[in-house]
Amino acid sequence: MARSSRVALPEDDYLTLIGQVAYMVSSLEWTILGDLPGLAQYLPPDLTTSALAGKSTGQIAGALSKSASAIGDDDVRAYVEEAGRVLGEAATLRNDVLHARPATIGGEQRLYRWKPGRAFAIDTAWLNSTIDKLSAASTALGRRRPLHKNVAFAKRSPRR
Repeated sequence: MARSSRVALPEDDYLTLIGQVAYMVSSLEWTILGDLPGLAQYLPPDLTTSALAGKSTGQIAGALSKSASAIGDDDVRAYVEEAGRVLGEAATLRNDVLHARPATIGGEQRLYRWKPGRAFAIDTAWLNSTIDKLSAASTALGRRRPLHKNVAFAKRSPRR
């Protein structure tokens, strides 16, 4: 149950879906940032976790997409390209939620996304669809992860 506040809140199930969207995007972002150190030998020197960690999700996506062409290894380049694409799409979806404003729609408290040329209610169906898109993005990214080239995951010889 949500903490009580003076703000009119929607039901807990709706708030949970909002939180799930935010968390899923953060998880995608951290998967990518967490992979960079183990792939450092293949990456341009400015494509590091510490260089990207303070940036927004959209800025990270842009940096990945911009740097991909400088990566010589095909597997790592494909992963960084996919990571840039996935994060760019995820940033748009998360921003739709986090930059929406409270509204009463059909007698229920909901978020309403409005910016010039684009306006829509963030309803339960939209949130569920967004969660499905983020799940598919996570799966697509996972298929591209070059774990066999990531020193954090590469097989190590047993210690004697």
